[in-house]
Amino acid sequence: MQFSVLFANFGQGAVYAVIAFLFMVAAKKIADKRTTTIDDDHEILEKSNVAIGFRRTGLYIAYAIAFSGTLSGVSAGFAGDVIALFVDGILITVCLFACRTLNDRVMLAHIDNDQEALNGNVAVGLAECGMYIATGFVLNGSFSGGSGNLMAGVVSALVFFLAGQAALLICGYCYELLTPFNVRDEIEKGNAAAGIALAGMLIALGIILRASIAGPSVNWTADLISFGLYTVYGIVLLLIFNKAIDRFLLPYTNIAVEVERDRNIAALALTEAAVIAVAIVISSVM
Repeated sequence: MQFSVLFANFGQGAVYAVIAFLFMVAAKKIADKRTTTIDDDHEILEKSNVAIGFRRTGLYIAYAIAFSGTLSGVSAGFAGDVIALFVDGILITVCLFACRTLNDRVMLAHIDNDQEALNGNVAVGLAECGMYIATGFVLNGSFSGGSGNLMAGVVSALVFFLAGQAALLICGYCYELLTPFNVRDEIEKGNAAAGIALAGMLIALGIILRASIAGPSVNWTADLISFGLYTVYGIVLLLIFNKAIDRFLLPYTNIAVEVERDRNIAALALTEAAVIAVAIVISSVM
């Protein structure tokens, strides 16, 4: 073992971690400015507002997932990697805050997310958390594709971010369409079980989409067709397994009852963990 190489890797790893942390600090400042009517620090630290806590949790985890894609690509040397990390960090920040806007205006269109979070609506916080993390996986795949140059990587990340957001929105719509209750209405009512249900499906699809994007590019036509097919494949499989999980892991009840009537957070945590586990297995063989 060459200890000089080992210690050099330790030092580089520390620098990368510091850069990622600085972007998370910047994201906190941006998020604070975005909701000027809410003192997020006060809500989290003094009022123990779980809804706002989940919002920030999803944002920070999404950063880590996205940055890990950037760092998994072919190295351009330490200096080149640092430059790429800063460029990707800016792009990740833009995409994650755009994701939040899309979540507000489309996924949860009839809900005032900021006001609901301020009121302590945990379901809204969980839904936003899931959307952030799912987007983090999409960005991870975009950055780990090994594009030929920095500009090509930026374009690829933006294209697949937009495609991924469309896929996640379609997934949320299909899930609501096939459930016997209105997911968004339940979230608006503060039903945390419904928030977990939506978040779990989004994260599971994000994991599958990440696997479909990662890897060397063929050409734009083939890449986008492949992404579209995997989107349909992922949504269909997840919905089928969701029904199977309902049947076999909740043998004496069903998800609809546990969400709408009982608001059973424990039952939904179990079912969505199973959905995410299935997505991990699916993505490993893609």
